[in-house]
Amino acid sequence: MLEQRTLKFRIIYTSALIVLSIASFWYFGTGVVEITKQLKSLGESVEFDKITFLSLGFSFAMLGFLIQAYFEHVQKVYTPKFYLSIIGYLWVAGAFLMIALPIIGKYGVQYYIYGKGYSYCREAEYEGNVRQVSLFYTRDRESCIRVALKESPSFRRDAIEYLEEKKKKGLQ
Repeated sequence: MLEQRTLKFRIIYTSALIVLSIASFWYFGTGVVEITKQLKSLGESVEFDKITFLSLGFSFAMLGFLIQAYFEHVQKVYTPKFYLSIIGYLWVAGAFLMIALPIIGKYGVQYYIYGKGYSYCREAEYEGNVRQVSLFYTRDRESCIRVALKESPSFRRDAIEYLEEKKKKGLQ
């Protein structure tokens, strides 16, 4: 027999899984709509957020946990074998999508955006010692610098130091 859990635990656990599943599907949907709008309008810059595409795989994995939680915490029975195989497939599909979809999305966006004359803005790539999860593509060098100044505090700090040095040398 399954270990007895309190009603409070079962409600909180199942509710958390439902919220995580719905939120990650929602995040994926709104992110895809946003990148599609950016690719249609082709403004000064286009931002590709890797987390958006990772969230679809996460939602599949959470769906597997939700099915298992339904049987083991709501119905209080062992998960039937048929559902265990579905759960396994959801977990594997989720893990695969979390790895593959950001990569496929990145190269898909790059293929399209490079054809429109945009280039990758390397200056906005790093945030301190950590690589950002958002990739920025801009029309020209000026746009790239504007995006980097806005998005990367380390770039902004380096730019200010450079300009102050240049100003001191100009005054001497």
